Amino acid sequence: MYRLRAAVPAGAALLALATACSSPGGNSPSDSATATSTASAAASAGQGGADSSLPPRYTLTAPQAVGSAQQIKRNPGEGLADRMGVQLAALFPERTDSPVAAAFDINRVFYFAGISGSLPHPGNLGEQADLALRAVPAASSSSVAPTLSAAATYPSDDPRAVLRCAALTLHNTDRPLDVPVCAWADAWSVGVLLDYSSPPAEPGAAELTGAAQRTSLVREAARQPGL
Repeated sequence: MYRLRAAVPAGAALLALATACSSPGGNSPSDSATATSTASAAASAGQGGADSSLPPRYTLTAPQAVGSAQQIKRNPGEGLADRMGVQLAALFPERTDSPVAAAFDINRVFYFAGISGSLPHPGNLGEQADLALRAVPAASSSSVAPTLSAAATYPSDDPRAVLRCAALTLHNTDRPLDVPVCAWADAWSVGVLLDYSSPPAEPGAAELTGAAQRTSLVREAARQPGL
């Protein structure tokens, strides 16, 4: 299991991210009501009360297996998952736990990173999932940064979680190729998956439905009961 330091990496990656992809900003008219509602939910959770709109409190770990895919040990590719986790920590400073990250191999590798928090998050979950997707291009070490397509919502096994997927276009080959990337967000955690389990596809042809299903499996395998 890999548990990373929640440190903000210095330099160009975050500056490029801030320039190319501005994070959701500004206060909506409902901010005060949302904050009050979140404070009540947090108080209820802290006192053992139940809030049916929230999934049970949990934390994340890097699972040893996801279905038949096993976590890769001491593989150089794990550095990408680690960098994705560091970027999540930078994008979600309010999610206070250290990020976790792992690479898995079934026939082709896929990469996971996630981060959780100790209080239910008040933000718009769709915006949270879209922000998590940005951790993947920001983590790239390619000389030509990959780009994300517009994200779409996919069915989630948990109605209290939002699952969003997009195509990550790689530009460091002789022609652009797309790879699926998916992210979930719920009250307690966000997670992101970069899925090379299918070969990179022509632009617009990435198989996102399978990646969405795999992301749900990763979320289920990564969740551990909270304290």
